[in-house]
Amino acid sequence: MRLHEFVVRTAAASTISAEDVAKILAAQPGNKGKTWEKLKDHWITSKSFKLVMVHVHLPELGVTAGKTGESQTVGPIIVEENIQQVARSGGGMHGAAPDFLVLDGQNRVVRERKKGLGAKLQAYVGDTIFSKLRMQDASFSKVAKALQTDIDEYLDTPSMPGSKLTKLKTYVQKGLLSQEELDTLRAEWKRRHR
Repeated sequence: MRLHEFVVRTAAASTISAEDVAKILAAQPGNKGKTWEKLKDHWITSKSFKLVMVHVHLPELGVTAGKTGESQTVGPIIVEENIQQVARSGGGMHGAAPDFLVLDGQNRVVRERKKGLGAKLQAYVGDTIFSKLRMQDASFSKVAKALQTDIDEYLDTPSMPGSKLTKLKTYVQKGLLSQEELDTLRAEWKRRHR
């Protein structure tokens, strides 16, 4: 069965098995020659995967460094416990490894992250991490709402919004807002109020 046919068959399912996930991984161009059984043993601890929407900016959602190409797969991304401890912050050997790893759909995650803090994707999430990821996702939703409120207050403040700008800079330090996004907000404030 070709990957596209398999994804179309499983996309409607709200839950798929670890075997289904391993077969999706085995069909990826980068896994040519690897059996689904070997991939399952190496990457997967869950027995099943539930379909949910996930914020792509979750700090604990890891993608391996250097993913910027075009997506080679379709369907929901696949998120599992990071049992191999890869995708360390900053890449390389140092830094903390994220709790969750995107096994399939890393390029889609990188692309969606560029769309802003509220960006989400459909994801099959492993049952071993499902509760923890959902709690972090709910917490992240609150942070995203707070950030949006702070952005709106900054843009709506006609006089010099120094303290509000300082608050936005803390989001940059936490990695929730890029310096480029902050610069764009500053330019927008100037356009509105000068």
